[in-house]
Amino acid sequence: MADHGEGEEMLLEQQQQQPEEERGGDAEAARTSESDAGGEVDPEDKPTVSERTEEMVDTLPGEEDRAEVSATGVDEQNAWATQADHSHQEKDRRDEAAGVDDNIADATAGGGGGGEEPEWRLCNVKAGPDYIPCLDNDKAIKKLRPENYRRYEHRERHCPDEGPTCLVPLPAGYRRPIEWPKSRDRVWYSNVPHTKLVEVKGHQNWVKVSGQYLTFPGGGTQFIHGALHYIDFLQQSARGIAWGKRTRVVLDVGCGVASFGGYLFDRDVVAMSFAPKDEHEAQVQMALERGIPAISAVMGSKRLPFPSKVFDLVHCARCRVPWHADGGALLLELNRVLRPGGFFVWSATPVYQKLTEDVQIWKAMTALTKSMCWELVAIKKDRLNGIGAAFYRKPTRCDDLQRPARGVAISSQDGKAALPNTRLDRTLLLFSFLLFFCLFFVCFFDW
Repeated sequence: MADHGEGEEMLLEQQQQQPEEERGGDAEAARTSESDAGGEVDPEDKPTVSERTEEMVDTLPGEEDRAEVSATGVDEQNAWATQADHSHQEKDRRDEAAGVDDNIADATAGGGGGGEEPEWRLCNVKAGPDYIPCLDNDKAIKKLRPENYRRYEHRERHCPDEGPTCLVPLPAGYRRPIEWPKSRDRVWYSNVPHTKLVEVKGHQNWVKVSGQYLTFPGGGTQFIHGALHYIDFLQQSARGIAWGKRTRVVLDVGCGVASFGGYLFDRDVVAMSFAPKDEHEAQVQMALERGIPAISAVMGSKRLPFPSKVFDLVHCARCRVPWHADGGALLLELNRVLRPGGFFVWSATPVYQKLTEDVQIWKAMTALTKSMCWELVAIKKDRLNGIGAAFYRKPTRCDDLQRPARGVAISSQDGKAALPNTRLDRTLLLFSFLLFFCLFFVCFFDW
């Protein structure tokens, strides 16, 4: 009886193990049959995730083509057609990682009612793909007064009280940007589809249209024959500049499409370029598409978003900034960001033309820079481009510093005036000491 019982137990164990072995054999056979039917798959023949992503980005469509992307069957785990899809995928991954129950997650997201996450919509604005909330705030700009326009406040940032929760649409036919350094010379026209600068500034070699590209010959208003010649001209005119050695960080005011900053890389110099978002449509966007550091900003009533004494050289080539206005308030801002011993290069018509307005501006600039202790190092003319430039140097110290008349000082980083009136301060200090001693002796003898 005992032997018979042990035999039944062994038979039962064999029957329990047999289905697992059969299932393993069936799975192996299924895999073998699939391999035979479809042929052996070489791992090298499978596209990698990076290859699929690169192929997808290079043909990234615009707003009207997004439906076609979904129809092509692209793996949604590797690409999102909209930011809403991105949000859903990210939420799912977080829930899985944290082990959160789906019902609890839905209740939390819907405020206890199981509501759905709101869908993202496209920004319905006239600026289209060029929409910048803080620069296209029409409601705030309409409230400005005429005197605000004179100080270019309409070009400054006016951020809305509540940030928009919409998506800025891509330009139609947007493609993956061309990589540096090729991007300095050409970008996809479909990425920045604007031609106004081509029509207005094409003769100055700012930008041209060539087939499906926007090409940049490297010219500018003051250097139509190329930025590199102009850059070398500046160094030869003022020996203290020394690109890449004494001058390594540059601020380019009114940069246009930033060719000046783009070609300074060849001289081991990094330039921060800025220009307003104005009638020169998409000039900063073109600079960014080229891979050149640039921001949308303006010399107006607000300080520039840079610390004090950080730039070795400030450059203005027909930047259309009224440096002589308001008692030189904008020059004081340049003085703040320019390091002691740094240069201000002013390439504009008042330097080399004799029209009545130019002569008056030059006289005002001469008085203002003298009151700031700036030294006029040189005035040179570039015969190839037919322009001239004035080179000013900020002193390392100034014992006779005077504030320009009727000017409004722009505070420096530490809250003090950017240009203290040293002579006035000393006079007041001496007067205070004399008054103190007089009061002391009067009180002493009375006592």
